[in-house]
Amino acid sequence: MVYVKEFSGFKEMLASLDEDILEIKRVLGELLRRMEVLRVRAENERALKDVLSKMGISQTQGQVSNVVNLKKVKVIIKPTTEQELISLEEFVEYLTSRMILLESIKKELSLFSTTNIEAKIEVIYVDGLPKEIYVK
Repeated sequence: MVYVKEFSGFKEMLASLDEDILEIKRVLGELLRRMEVLRVRAENERALKDVLSKMGISQTQGQVSNVVNLKKVKVIIKPTTEQELISLEEFVEYLTSRMILLESIKKELSLFSTTNIEAKIEVIYVDGLPKEIYVK
């Protein structure tokens, strides 16, 4: 997604970056709590499968995959706990890298906020990240 945001100055733009970072942190917190629940559930399922295996009871080998790969989207029908956990871990990694990138952009741009430059600022965002900044 590409969009343009206008700001009255660097301080306002940096405040917007702060809001974006805080939102990512909030979402990360929720995802990490959910991941912990899934980890416990996955651990319990592994332990149960291990016990069943020791009893000579195993899953059938001819199971049909529950994953449908479309062009850019993976559809998982009745996902296993392990599949959910892996997906959440990947998403947490993605969000963490976005947050780190936003924090580094903010740090680099914070030098401009120390000046008293009065200027209109336009920022072109691509996938939620600033890609170009126009100082007018």
